[in-house]
Amino acid sequence: MQSFEQTIELRTDDAVDLLHYLEQYTRGQPKQLVRSCQHMTDGIGYATAKALLQEHFGNEHVIASAYMDKIFAWPAIKSEDGKALQAYSLFLRGCHNAMKDVYNLSDLNTSANMVSVIKKLPYKLRQVASEGM
Repeated sequence: MQSFEQTIELRTDDAVDLLHYLEQYTRGQPKQLVRSCQHMTDGIGYATAKALLQEHFGNEHVIASAYMDKIFAWPAIKSEDGKALQAYSLFLRGCHNAMKDVYNLSDLNTSANMVSVIKKLPYKLRQVASEGM
């Protein structure tokens, strides 16, 4: 939403246009939620859509849960799969960056969750990571 507000919302005051742009720049369930506001009159659809997106997808508990679900669902990385290791590394960096703003992501920092993170690594890296704990 911050990106949308900075690139689109600051450039137009027309709520109808903003609602159309918001629909254009969302996908999946958020897009369906925005679409449900298209019929609203007097430009209130945009404000309603933003409020609904915040309620359903901007909640810190939802964000933290999505990160944790993605970590737990991540497949184990084979020792010869450098691309998968790099993808996991970048994802974990994203988690680390998000932890600075999303308080509930500090739950990732428990020893039980760290074990889950480490179990995704190739066997030799698991040993090195476990020794560092």
